[in-house]
Formats: sequence, structure tokens, C-alpha cells
Amino acid sequence: MIAQNTYLGDLKYYEIYDDFDGPKCFSVINNLKQLYLVYWAGVGESASTDTWLYSSITEKRLDRVRRQEESIRNVFLQPELNVYFVETNYESGESQADFIPRDKISQFNIPPEDFEFDLAEIEIISEENDWHFELNIQRRSDKHAFPDRKMVTRVLDAFSEIIELLMLDDTRKIPKVYPKSAVPGSFEVKLAASDDANASKAIQAFNLLLQDINKLDENLKASALDPYRVKELLEIIELHKLTVTITPRTYQFLSSAIRLDTVKFDALIDKLNDSATVLVDSINVPQANNIDRVIEVVKKRDRGEQLNHENIDGINSARQVKYHTDAACCLGLLKKNLSVTSAGRFLASKSDKASQYEFLADRFESSDFGWSWIKWSGVNTMLDLDPLTASKFINECVAGLNERTASRRATTLAKWLQVLKPYRRLYSNQSADDIPSEQDN
Repeated sequence: MIAQNTYLGDLKYYEIYDDFDGPKCFSVINNLKQLYLVYWAGVGESASTDTWLYSSITEKRLDRVRRQEESIRNVFLQPELNVYFVETNYESGESQADFIPRDKISQFNIPPEDFEFDLAEIEIISEENDWHFELNIQRRSDKHAFPDRKMVTRVLDAFSEIIELLMLDDTRKIPKVYPKSAVPGSFEVKLAASDDANASKAIQAFNLLLQDINKLDENLKASALDPYRVKELLEIIELHKLTVTITPRTYQFLSSAIRLDTVKFDALIDKLNDSATVLVDSINVPQANNIDRVIEVVKKRDRGEQLNHENIDGINSARQVKYHTDAACCLGLLKKNLSVTSAGRFLASKSDKASQYEFLADRFESSDFGWSWIKWSGVNTMLDLDPLTASKFINECVAGLNERTASRRATTLAKWLQVLKPYRRLYSNQSADDIPSEQDN
């Protein structure tokens, strides 16, 4: 039973570590966000009372205890602040808390040296404490200099997207990694995941992928991971001279913390630049055959209109609306929250079809899917792409799609290419003779 009506504050359970006929070792938090580690010290003087030891503890130290980097016994022997002896009458609910001088602590029934808890049995009670990993971002040259806010966001986004891709399996569930909370005044972000064990395996796989530069291409293919996505994260870390450390909540699934820094990134980035591996995330491949409808969706959003299938010709479900908004995202015309990008506003400002198609031809060629298709085909521009190769490109370079979905994506790419290729604008080093004729296609 938690101590109530004492000067320790209004307490509630935070986590339970050992439960035998009721919690015997647990942590509590009060209304001032102060944490205490609690251990059952035995039956009191009367049969209706139990005695407890409450040791004040910081969240950082509790993290170490949870990872079994420090013993529970040591928290009581060497408290950060105070230890209290609490006697609670479980019939009346009344508690009495008394401060224990440091030189007297060892005289109480503190946890034995070999006392441990089963990592799998930890019960998380507090919603705010339900996280799985901690992402720590620091500057290498000056650990006290805070990284830029945008830099932290880019690292968090790039890292989370890589881990989500590595978490993909044969189920239809979409894995998620998302921020849970942050330590005030620092760049330590607590991350939660839709599957703790799967996320741990993904983090370990990503770390191993970076360890063997000679097998980088082979490992990228095995994990179906886009080399450009890995390169993006490494370049952010290297450019800003960061150290990124991923520490698990416990070592149940991940055996140690993982540290990413800039020491070896030059060679890795060079290898990724030269990588022959062409892989594209499925989220970056469109599935909306009618590009005119994609233009209409962008224009509606630019006018501030809501997107409902009832007011878009040729669309009869919310799912089809999403296909078109996702396609617009693939071209960089909409953001994931459906706000219009500057490229989308530029497109919406064009009233004639030819201007729209000229602009979209450029977006097609520079998109993740367009550039990857060009690279995979071994050509230089979309002018040399063969729409008949779309299906093979999708099957070889886009992981995680079933046969039906892969076919729809291939059809979209082929149709977009056929519509936009004649509008691809010539650059200064090209002439009209470079454009393939209809019979060439």
C-alpha cells in the first residue's frame, strides 16, 4: 500500500518491479513529479501494519536501475537525497513517515545484494512513463551546446523512418516509432514503438548494417532499405558533428546502448554514394493513375477546401482520396498533414494543362520513385525510360507490396510517364533530337 497523507506528497504508482501477494518493490511519483523507489521492509509491530523504505531517486538513476546498471540495494545505501521509513496500517490506511539519517540506513531491512527483478515482469503504471527507447543527441565538440531545433527534428524523423521500415514484416500492421516525452532542458527524447521487441531487432539490424562497410550493399538489399535514406541520416549527423545514442528502456531485447557518431561516416557515405543498390520505400511510390485528378486535389487544398470523395469526380471512397493525396506527397506537392507545399502552390497557379504537365515532368524526374527508376534502368533522364519496365522495376526495387498492389503502382508509373514524357523540358546540354519519338516507345 502506498503511503498517504504524509509529507512525501500525493503519491501514485509509477512502475512495479516485484509483485508477490501485492507489490513489494516499486516506484511512485508525487504531484511535484518527485520519484521514490520503494521496498517492502517487513511486517510492522502490529499484524495490521507493513513497513517500507522510500528512497528519493531521479529519473536518470531509475533508468540505470531498470537497465540493471545499478543495484536496488545501492539506491538505498547511497541515496541522492533522503531515505524514509514508512509504517502503513492497511486496515485504516494511515501512514507514518520518518526520515532515516544516512549513517543509520544500513540498520534497516534494505534489499539484499543479490536482489533483482525480472525485466519481463516490469509493470508500467504511469502513462507518461510508457516509452521503449531514449534518443540522446549531442554535439561532439561541446556537449553543453544544444543542437539546433530543426537539426534534432531531422535526426528524429530520419531515424524513426529507418527503424519503421526495418520493422516491416509479413503482417498488414504498419509499425510506428513516435516520441513519447522529452527531458526538459535537454535533447533526450523518449520514444515508444508499436512493437518493442520488433523495434529492438530493427535498431540492432541498423547498427549491424553500419558495422561492415564491405557488405553494405548486400545488407541493404537484405533489409530492403533505401541507401539514400541511410545516407540522409548519416549526413545530418556528420554535417553537424553529432553523437546520437540510442538507449533501451531495459536490456531485455537490446543488449546494450548503440552510439552513432561521425568517426567512420565519411567512408560509409562514400560507399552509399557509389551504391548500386536501388530501393524505394513503398510510401514514396504513387498509386493514383489519373494525374489530372492529383492536380485537382492539390488545387482544392490550395483553395482551403476539404477533400471528400463526394466532391471529386471519379472518386467514390475515402481510400481513393488517400491514394491521390499520397500521390501528391510523392511529388512533393502536399505534406503528410495535407498542407500545400510551395511546389504545390506553384502548380496550382498554372491554369493551362501544358504548363502543369511541364512542371510535373520535372517533379516526376526528381522524385524518389522517378530518379530511382532512371537509375535502375541505367539511363540519364525520363526521356529514356520505357513504361513497359515499370512492373519489373517495382518488383525488384519496392519491398513490402503484394502482387495486386505492386501491379497498381506499376500501372500508375507507366501512365504518368506516358502523359508527362512529351512535356519534359530540355536542359541546356540537350537538343530536340534527344527526345524519343513515339515509334521508339
